Formats: sequence, C-alpha cells, structure tokens
Amino acid sequence: ALRNTRAAWLFLELWSEKGTWATAWDQSALAETILEVVGAEMRKLSGGTYGYDSQCLPYLFPISNGLVPYRMYCDCWQAVLGDLSGPFGQRRSRIVGFVNPERLDVNYVPSDLFNGHGGDLSSMRLLPRVGQSALDPLVVHWAGSSGEQRLQSMSLYMARRFNISAAARSCPRRPPLLRGVSGLGRASFGSRARAVRCCERLRAAAGAVSKEQLGYWGCCSWPPVRKADCLELLESGGT
Repeated sequence: ALRNTRAAWLFLELWSEKGTWATAWDQSALAETILEVVGAEMRKLSGGTYGYDSQCLPYLFPISNGLVPYRMYCDCWQAVLGDLSGPFGQRRSRIVGFVNPERLDVNYVPSDLFNGHGGDLSSMRLLPRVGQSALDPLVVHWAGSSGEQRLQSMSLYMARRFNISAAARSCPRRPPLLRGVSGLGRASFGSRARAVRCCERLRAAAGAVSKEQLGYWGCCSWPPVRKADCLELLESGGT
C-alpha cells in the first residue's frame, strides 16, 4: 500500500523504470527500489555517513555462465537492508513500513519455507495432523509450482481448512472475530513459520551447526528461536 505522497510517487517511478531492464522483473525491481529509497533516507538522516551504493545491483545481471545469481542478490539484499534499517523484526524507516510476518503474514510461501513438501498441505503446515497444529497466515503465496498445481493446492486448502469451495459464486459470511493473544478482540494472522523451519532444520541436522547456517535458517533473528519453542512446535503441535 502506498500513500499519495511525493515519496510514494518517487518510489513508483524508480520501480517502473527498472521494469525496462532486460533481466529485471517486478519483484527484483521492487527489491532494488526498496534498497534505493531506504538507502537515500539513511544517507539523509546520517548526514551522508552511510547509505546504499548499489552494491547488490550487479547480482541482478547475468554472470559469465549466462545465469542471474539471484540467490546471491537475495543474500546481499538481506545483509544491506539489515545494515541500513536494522535486523528482521526491528527494521526502522520513516518511509518504508516493513510488515513482521510473525504479526501479520502476507506472503507465506510454502515452497520457500518447507521445500520438499511434495504438495502435501500438512507438510506445508497449512493443515493440522496428529501432534501438529496448522499455521494461520493471512495470505498464502503458491509460488514454486505449476499453475494447475497451484489451483489444486488452493482449492484443497480452502475446502479442508475453511470448508469453502473455490467454485462458489459468492463469498461466505465472515465468521465472528476471534479473540487474539493481545486480548484486543482481533484475530491473529501472523505465523511462526520461521521458528518451525529453524526447528525442523535443527532436528534434521542432528549434529553441530555453524552460526552461518543458524543465521540462514532464521534461528537468530529477533526474537531468537529457543529450545522451548522447538519443544512446543515440534512435539506438542503448537502454532
């Protein structure tokens, strides 16, 4: 969501300009624009001490083998954004608002979080099974599968989780709001997918794990995943 401000219009202009790049697409263009805007903000606030110098940009273009090293770009993006605006869960910017998925998950991507799920909704943590509760994101992003598989997964998810048919001609009546953890009478649409992924990777490793691996799995992001979290999530089926 963008407000009708000069900063928002500049953001849209920078984003749309990158759409003409031969190797760019909307997601990479958006990612680079975020770094540019946050970098410009931090350069202003720091009196020119630090900002974004396009150090991630080369990873959006093909290297000698003709491939775009997009994973390297993603790693660079996370590192630079952390340096500019703070780590995951503690980002600070007056221009760009970052949504914490543990409070409101608007981009739950099962194929990124739980690769190897084989199309099984329980393995995606979207359906409960014995000893395991389902996660409750607001938006599920079915990237990483074919169009037909996406439709099948979405239809099955809606039917088995919410008893809703994708072929229905009208939306069902909204159920009463659930009482959230905060006691404000609101439903919670965040998910603990980061903690679940961390705990599952640790269990599968069954041995010493490097700090780099822990960081890559999200175990060290704030708040860090604790032993008690893994016991709750993997053994008692907590959400």
